[in-house]
Amino acid sequence: MDSSHIYWAYSSTALNFEFIVTANLDGTGEHLVTDTQGGYTNLAVDSNYIYWASDGNGTIMRANLDGTGVTTLETGQDFPGELAAGPQ
Repeated sequence: MDSSHIYWAYSSTALNFEFIVTANLDGTGEHLVTDTQGGYTNLAVDSNYIYWASDGNGTIMRANLDGTGVTTLETGQDFPGELAAGPQ
């Protein structure tokens, strides 16, 4: 969560996809932020970025809060777990 939005991972194992979705704090304005390109996703959000760890492909990634600028930070991690983002 940032100061004006909530973020969550939406997945379907049957359809094999995982997305990060955002909405206003009151739940309105829901929209797709990014395709996480991997299995189960753990999220962390700070004032500038969304971070996620995808168990399915062992990556830790980052994107701007609007989903642009997706960057791979780490690869080859064995089932990366929980994430936390500290203040910047």
